[in-house]
Amino acid sequence: DMNLNVLLVAAFPQNEGKNQKGKTDSNGKLYHDEFVKAAQSPRGSGWVDYMFPKPGQTQPSRKWSYVKAVSIDETPGLVGAGFYPE
Repeated sequence: DMNLNVLLVAAFPQNEGKNQKGKTDSNGKLYHDEFVKAAQSPRGSGWVDYMFPKPGQTQPSRKWSYVKAVSIDETPGLVGAGFYPE
């Protein structure tokens, strides 16, 4: 959601229900905060690049995610999908 509470993430279910505010990637980027910025931009969506481990790995890899603002029962939130370009 827009408060950075994780509702659903298929690849990392251990993150569901956790707040991600202030969480950084391995380079210090506040990527969850960037998700909200993209969703709250005039377009209501955007791309964010950051470092994140691939499923089953611990070493961070470059990842791109596209996020979009949504409203569920008049509650603002965001949805996103990402990929690893390598």
